[in-house]
Amino acid sequence: MSPVPYSIHLLCATDDKAVGFARNLPFTNQPSLILQFKSSVTKLFIETLLRCFPEASGLKIVRNSHLHGLQPEIHTRRSPPIERLTLDLTSFDSFRIDYYFEATFIQEIHIIHNGSDTPQGRPASWLCPCLEVLGITPPDTLWLENYRMPLLRLLILYGPKLHNIAASSLFPLSEHQDFQNAVEFELRHWPIYKPAGAQEWSIMLIVLAIANNLRSVEIIRCVDSHIDGENFISLISQLKKTGDDQNPSKLKTIDIDCCTGITRMQCDQLATLVDKLVVHV
Repeated sequence: MSPVPYSIHLLCATDDKAVGFARNLPFTNQPSLILQFKSSVTKLFIETLLRCFPEASGLKIVRNSHLHGLQPEIHTRRSPPIERLTLDLTSFDSFRIDYYFEATFIQEIHIIHNGSDTPQGRPASWLCPCLEVLGITPPDTLWLENYRMPLLRLLILYGPKLHNIAASSLFPLSEHQDFQNAVEFELRHWPIYKPAGAQEWSIMLIVLAIANNLRSVEIIRCVDSHIDGENFISLISQLKKTGDDQNPSKLKTIDIDCCTGITRMQCDQLATLVDKLVVHV
């Protein structure tokens, strides 16, 4: 029987003891590695830890306070290479995200943060030939404009961790040349936002404004979010309308997982608009 794959989650301090501990772990065949740092880290420290797990093809870096500098050597001299990368950050110094996208074999990237800090994109066009899953944190998505992602199938929008952030438009993102490639569209971790001196808002009203650019999506998934049931119904109803200048919607499935803001009656109404409705409570 082949060994069962598993993930390793390390809560790390930046000292030699952490590296020594990691080197002596009696684990093999670990496809996924989570590194959670409780103090400032250096590029060298992350690289050293990664060398302790040569078989890991998935990497998640978690930092619950400000992160200074982040561009470890994750995509060279590794077999297997890192194919799945998650950066789960609170705040950070701006860094060149193209360092990670330039790994031609990267299949999945998630960038989760407070919504106010911004990674740096590329000044020129760049092809990501294997990227299938992209998770990003609005509102700033303009850094994506020069990346080509012809195989993109799943786009995940993460709610900003800064809960007093102001509402903004998703229209620039929805106009990206590869946005229409995604057949799955997911909203994850979107609470009600309460900006100072402005009206509170939730994500579904923002998504409703880009409804006509979601006609290629086959699955809409909402996870651990506040979804306004009335606006959600309006979104799906608008997608189902056709006109002379509109392509028919490909939407077949709605998946609602542990969300608030929607009633049983509204779920029943959604079920009449799509082929399949899945609700997890």
